[in-house]
Formats: sequence, C-alpha cells, structure tokens
Amino acid sequence: MKKYILSLLVVSCIAVIGYGLINLVNQQKNTDSNTINISASYRMFDQELLVNESEIAVKGTIEKVLDQKWNTSNNKKPTDIKGDDMIYRDIILKVSEVFKGNIGVDEKIIMRTFGGTVDNFTVQFDPQINFLKGEEVIVFLSNDDTPYNKQKTKDHYKILGGLQGIYRISGDDVQNIHEKLNMEEFKDKTKKFLLNPIVKNKDIKSDE
Repeated sequence: MKKYILSLLVVSCIAVIGYGLINLVNQQKNTDSNTINISASYRMFDQELLVNESEIAVKGTIEKVLDQKWNTSNNKKPTDIKGDDMIYRDIILKVSEVFKGNIGVDEKIIMRTFGGTVDNFTVQFDPQINFLKGEEVIVFLSNDDTPYNKQKTKDHYKILGGLQGIYRISGDDVQNIHEKLNMEEFKDKTKKFLLNPIVKNKDIKSDE
C-alpha cells in the first residue's frame, strides 16, 4: 500500500493553526481510492469563549454549498502533496441577525470547511463539517489563519472551534455539540458575554 508523506516539519506530525491542533495521521493511499486522513483536535470552546474570540457571530441561512476544490493556484490536485495542501468547500451564508461584528443583515459571507473529494482523491478531515442548502444556523467565525489559506486572503472565514462554533436551529431551540438552549436563553447569554468580555491576565511578571 503506497503512502503519502506530507512535508510538514513538525514533531509527531502536529500542526498548530491558531484555534487548535491538527494531527496529521494515517496518510495513505488506499487500494480503492486515493485517500489522506486528517484528524483535528480542538481546545474546548463554551459559548462565552466563542463570543469572546470570534470575529463575527451571526444567524443566517445557507444559501449555497459550493463545489469542493484544492487550495492550489489552479484548484487542481498537486503533483507532490504537502502539509499545506487541502481540499476545501466554501459555504455562502445569508445573514439574518448579527450578534457580533461589523456586518449587516442580508449580507452574504463565505465560510470555509476542509476535506472532501475531487477527481477521485479524498482528504478525509475529521471532524467533518457539513451544511445543507436552506439550513438555518448560528455560527461563530474568525479570520482564516490556517496554513491552508496560502494567500492569506480575507474573503472568507473559518468556523471557530470546528463543530463547537455551529449552533443548529430547530424551532425555538439552538444546539451545538455541547449544549441545547432555548433561542431567547442563547441570545441573553450572548448579550451578557458581550457586555462582560473575558479580560486576559496582564499581570505576568518577568524574570528580570
């Protein structure tokens, strides 16, 4: 079984990408299809931390789920796959309510998710984030500082904390992987966290 070695110069194939750790494991070519498996590990984000560390927090409807692409200049599979090569999918969200950030109602924003299949080659990114067209969600987003954003563009956002940063809406309730809340309770808590932000400890003494 032929293996792909990603040229990522980090100990134990771990890449620090701002919001957590990405463990690159089990990168191999399967007999049936070409596959690279990537396991992502995130630090814990509760609602308070999501509110504090996100660039924007909005409610909206998924308007489009775009085709998957490679993050290369021509959006084609690279000949020699490296650690910053990735298949991604952009999701267009139409904003209906703004909790945080300099963005307006009815604006459209792009959220980027990682992993997928292009031309029979798969990057299995775990946990996989999926959206459905017409789905209503609340998302906490931040600028994409991952190595997969090679050009450092500002035209899209990453989802803060992976699945933790997505609250699915069902009736009067919202739910992410950690909790289920009534919508009004969610909004009240969000307002409270915005009014009382986490203050980082500045009382760090030097050894000098």
